[in-house]
Amino acid sequence: FAAERGSFALARGLLRNARMIAERANNPDLVHATRLARGEVNLECGAHKEAREDFYSILSANPRPRPTLLARARLATGLVDLLDDHFELALDAAEGAQLDLGQDTRPAAQGLRVRTLLLRARTDRILGRSEQAWKSLNEAQRLASRAGERALEIEIGSRRGRLLLE
Repeated sequence: FAAERGSFALARGLLRNARMIAERANNPDLVHATRLARGEVNLECGAHKEAREDFYSILSANPRPRPTLLARARLATGLVDLLDDHFELALDAAEGAQLDLGQDTRPAAQGLRVRTLLLRARTDRILGRSEQAWKSLNEAQRLASRAGERALEIEIGSRRGRLLLE
């Protein structure tokens, strides 16, 4: 809510408080979730360095976070890489997120798989690899339809249209 209204400092403060509560409760999953959320807020307001630090703190955490949280952090790192024109790193992040998910077939994992394909497609499009981007979008469409991810299906349709215009 605070981030949506442009109150980034307030959002960061609330997330810092939530992280401290999670740390006192000795709940690593909640600590990582608050770091992920803070990284997303930092990314939203253009603080890429801080966002990357938040996401890397999850990727390097010990004990290792659950696979879906790792994949989310890796995808977020890939988005920062994409926005900072580090295209090969963005592709590596997409691949790493797929590996993090392993054989998980739960809906959350399927949605993350679609997002990895979207990151690949966006990066391939920027690199001029339209055919590879198209293949990733087709696979993303198939997975999103099967998972019932309507919002992602809409995003995929939009990205397909944009790709066709190029």
